Amino acid sequence: MNIFNLFTPKSNNKINDEKLKEMLESSTPPILFDVRTPEEYSTGHIPKSKNVPVQNFENSIKKMNLKTDSPIVVYCQSGMRSSKAYGILHQLGFKEVYNLGGIGNWHYDLKR
Repeated sequence: MNIFNLFTPKSNNKINDEKLKEMLESSTPPILFDVRTPEEYSTGHIPKSKNVPVQNFENSIKKMNLKTDSPIVVYCQSGMRSSKAYGILHQLGFKEVYNLGGIGNWHYDLKR
């Protein structure tokens, strides 16, 4: 176990693709972050997602000046990097954060 695991929220607030699709189509959609590399992102991503690689995630989020009550959803390739991003968002004080896990959990069309 590394030190990061000590500070990562245990619940990880998982969300399924049906709920995410519903949220994205609502009048107040969440901010959707794909935390994979730009190369992975270019092979296909969920429509309306923003590519913010986990390697630069914390600094990028701080520069965006987002409201901490903004609903945010993160995903990656397998769920590992999105879990890390989820933990970072919680450490920064964001209150409504969801983790789709891996992009394979999205059963709708991808944007290429």
